[in-house]
Amino acid sequence: MENAPHGQAVEVDARASLSSYLILGSIFLLLTLFGLYVAIRAPSHDWNFVYVPAGLLVFSLFWLRSIRLRVRGVELCYRTLFWTRRVNLSDIEKAETRLFGTSKGTYRALVIYPRGGRMRKPMRVNIKVFSREDLRRIFDFLGPKFQGPRRIGVFTDESV
Repeated sequence: MENAPHGQAVEVDARASLSSYLILGSIFLLLTLFGLYVAIRAPSHDWNFVYVPAGLLVFSLFWLRSIRLRVRGVELCYRTLFWTRRVNLSDIEKAETRLFGTSKGTYRALVIYPRGGRMRKPMRVNIKVFSREDLRRIFDFLGPKFQGPRRIGVFTDESV
């Protein structure tokens, strides 16, 4: 972690990376364009094939835009479209990356464990949408509280 100049607080602000926008946006953009082609070519002009993927495209872009992991002053804040979780840096007992499995596959998340009694459950941050550089800065900022290897991908074994 880099030392801050006198009196200046260190701030880390991680947002969804450009590749997340391109990958998720291109999927729904292609579906919207295909729906537009079908709507124009079909004799009945069913515009539902355009509205639904276009709506999903707009929703996914708003969702990506809302994702933010920020360390500012004495607080770590994780914000998504529907909720925000905050924890004071002094209340963090440990942090680690863990692999979680769901019915749709596995994903790696940053799990932040608060000291006993401060929060009911650990904070789980899905790190898939952030860039490697932003994650490295967050991991460096967590410093001695970060335990275990600094794995970012599901199938990689990266240790920084």
